Amino acid sequence: MMKWWCLTVMVVVVVVLKVEPAVSDPQINLINKGCSQYNATNLSDFFNNLNETFLDLRNQLSNGNTHFATAQQAMTSDPVYAMVQCRNYLSTADCLACFDAAVTQIRNCSAGNGARVIYDGCFLRYESNVFYDQTTLPGNSHICDNGTSSQPTAFNATVQGTAG
Repeated sequence: MMKWWCLTVMVVVVVVLKVEPAVSDPQINLINKGCSQYNATNLSDFFNNLNETFLDLRNQLSNGNTHFATAQQAMTSDPVYAMVQCRNYLSTADCLACFDAAVTQIRNCSAGNGARVIYDGCFLRYESNVFYDQTTLPGNSHICDNGTSSQPTAFNATVQGTAG
């Protein structure tokens, strides 16, 4: 008598996915900052207005695919007009991170009725009057340190236009 054994073969397929972590770069290298020499007259109104404009700007950057926003609170004795812009290639998360860093930096201006912070990924500016139609004014320059390139030959070739 012959017995037949049934052999069941189980095939297990293992899929290994290599997940690369997302790389984020909000580009918060400080290029320029400046604070007004003039203080707000009513500090309570000023800080309320400043906080409201920053909140409005952040909400605009968060909602939708925008990298530019303006906001103003002008109903009291110390109005605040503000503008933010991120580089178009930044993700929303990186734009918000740059904005948050700029807000932190710009708050160092104390009670000045105007200030600007420029990072390589974004800029933030506020004033006590409308400035949206202004272009270059004194103070719109860059901050340079005494750093050196880690690859001076490549840097010089790029500057000279001979890199390739």
